[in-house]
Amino acid sequence: MHYFYYDLSDFEDKEVAKSAKEFTDLYRAKYNKPPDAYATIAYVAYSEMFRGFEASGSFDPKKVSAALMANNGQFVSVKGPAHWRQDHAAVYKYAAFLVKGKVPQSRKTNGSV
Repeated sequence: MHYFYYDLSDFEDKEVAKSAKEFTDLYRAKYNKPPDAYATIAYVAYSEMFRGFEASGSFDPKKVSAALMANNGQFVSVKGPAHWRQDHAAVYKYAAFLVKGKVPQSRKTNGSV
């Protein structure tokens, strides 16, 4: 299972690092584990869906879509700046991260789950 980044303290984009930490802290408090990639995807999807409802003042799919596509489809998510393409696929500035693990001496466990 892939886990969402939950320590971006050294990341260059401090707003993304702050947002990721806030999301992860809230998720950990509720579920007692870090959010995986799917929890993060669902969080962004629901956030955007509700943003579309509020911005359009409607549940009509065409109105919601138009509201989300306003301002060139730009939005800010827990994954940083993003925008909606014309085919309604999301494009993120930071779509993926390479993760560097801790050296064995710094790990809390020996790698077993």
